[in-house]
Amino acid sequence: LINLDLSWCRHITDTGLEHIAQLTQLTNLNLNGCYKITDKGLKYISRLTQLINIGLDGCRKITDTGLENLAKLTKLTNLDLYCCKNITNTGLGHISQLTQLVSLRLTGCDNITDTGLEHVSQLIQLTSLVLSSCYNITDAGMVHMEKLTQLRVLDLEDCYNITKTGLIHVSKLIQLTVLNLSLCHNITDTCMEDVSQLTQLICLDLYKCENITDM
Repeated sequence: LINLDLSWCRHITDTGLEHIAQLTQLTNLNLNGCYKITDKGLKYISRLTQLINIGLDGCRKITDTGLENLAKLTKLTNLDLYCCKNITNTGLGHISQLTQLVSLRLTGCDNITDTGLEHVSQLIQLTSLVLSSCYNITDAGMVHMEKLTQLRVLDLEDCYNITKTGLIHVSKLIQLTVLNLSLCHNITDTCMEDVSQLTQLICLDLYKCENITDM
């Protein structure tokens, strides 16, 4: 077995993951919505050293300790941590060891700050980074983003502390094709000068950026 989808099997617990850990050829594991899973379960999952993709969307009991276990999965290319709200900058320090990652989703991980983005910036293979609703990210965090020169997709939806100062750094990501700035209320007309430097953009989301005018 190489692909296993258990998404929204809400009765799955760490005990079940102990059994799954015997499936040593797994490359794809979807545990989205399995909200009973804890760090103990991820310790079992860390035995699946062939994993390339893992989905942990909504697994809110996971903490930085669990991510320390995931850091052993050095072949991971895709990691989804949507609304894993107990993750902090320390956890991102562990994730920074996953140097093969190309896609990382951190939506709603609102304990993450600019310091956490310094860890993320070590993942230089990233092509897609989702930081939507990471409310504590500011312009200072965007400085670290400049290192992610392979980024094609950057989602900053509802990161409302981002201003023109941050977008100056984002404008250096010349490979970007998708940029989401929806609900970033500090985006103004002058920010569009920076966005215009992104000549590869094919999709720009400015939903409810209410300070943008005809200018």
